[in-house]
Amino acid sequence: MQKDVDRRIEVELSGKKVNKAMERANREQIPEVIVLGENELQNGFFDIKDIASGVTTRVRYPAGTLA
Repeated sequence: MQKDVDRRIEVELSGKKVNKAMERANREQIPEVIVLGENELQNGFFDIKDIASGVTTRVRYPAGTLA
């Protein structure tokens, strides 16, 4: 596990479609994207996508705790 890693965090609230947000992340060479929408909030998970590899990791949490 890495410690003390500097990470830039941006929040996209414009209501863009996920595909458009992913295109932007790829264009701007953003290494990872967290997808957290209404469906994820209701069902107790979010996805972390590694843009370079395309691998998506689903992270579960107790439903309702982020809403």
